[in-house]
Amino acid sequence: MNNEQIYDLITSYLSGNASPEERARVDAWLEEREDNRQLFEDIRSIWSNSAANDHTFEPDVEAAWRRVADATGISRESAPVIQMQPKRSFNFRRIAAVLVILLGSSFFLKTFVLDKRSIEVATLAGETRDVELPDGTHIWLNQNSSLSYKKGDFNKKERNVTLSGEAFFEVAKNPEKPFIIRSSDTYTRVLGTSFNVRAYQGEETVEVSVSTGRVEFGLDKGDKVILTPGLKGTADTHAGTVQQAAFSNENHLAWKNKKLLFNDLTIAEIIPALEHYFSVRIDADDAVLSCHFTGNFNDPQLIEVLQVLSLSTGIEYRADHNMVSLTGNGCK
Repeated sequence: MNNEQIYDLITSYLSGNASPEERARVDAWLEEREDNRQLFEDIRSIWSNSAANDHTFEPDVEAAWRRVADATGISRESAPVIQMQPKRSFNFRRIAAVLVILLGSSFFLKTFVLDKRSIEVATLAGETRDVELPDGTHIWLNQNSSLSYKKGDFNKKERNVTLSGEAFFEVAKNPEKPFIIRSSDTYTRVLGTSFNVRAYQGEETVEVSVSTGRVEFGLDKGDKVILTPGLKGTADTHAGTVQQAAFSNENHLAWKNKKLLFNDLTIAEIIPALEHYFSVRIDADDAVLSCHFTGNFNDPQLIEVLQVLSLSTGIEYRADHNMVSLTGNGCK
């Protein structure tokens, strides 16, 4: 739907004149993107606040257009027109009041007062989420994570976002507008590529793993490195250092792909992947750390993995809430 269509539908929706089909179209549109929901809430807020003025409000349209022209350089003749369907019984005074409020505040309140407000998307424990930004960038948020950006500042000279937690980015390419992620006193700067950022509060380091393209990763004040596919950057904000190294961990995107792959790995190598994926802490006897295991799991459950691990290696396990113990005298 184009802007004229959606504004027309929202007006009908809020006035109570929408048909069941039109209401369903608005509901579907709201589910498409976080920006859509934010826009709807701002329009609904202005609509509600104008209710008290229905009987006295006399909009001065000419004065509103003069303010628009002074603030934006947009003339009345060149601005887009929202067509109203005559078959609907709208409260035109209410609609005019809303439009004048919007237009008179520097062209739709500078996109519905979002210029200086942050849009935030967050996930809870056990939840992941797919987010699309206005420039076409796709982001997958891991559990207990949040992403925020200022719509009015985004996609001007730079595309800036702030991340707390973990996310995988597929950045839309735009050489003229760098995409910058800020996390825990670090930054990740790209032009268009795909990579994973892990920056949970409480963890001592921030990690960036590159899948495609070229990434600049560094401290806000200090070291930086250039990362290419197959390289991982690790920033220690307390020590003020950034290091890079090759990574061969097939499971660094397990949280996104819902797959765990272990190809002849030792228990010591497997434990970090299990801890990250299931958000548990695992303690193991020294005698079992060198045991090798091979197994692939699709959308696994913790008990399922532990049972297969035990059957394959002879290691005994005990799971209690967020704690797992692996014990034994060696391997089969």
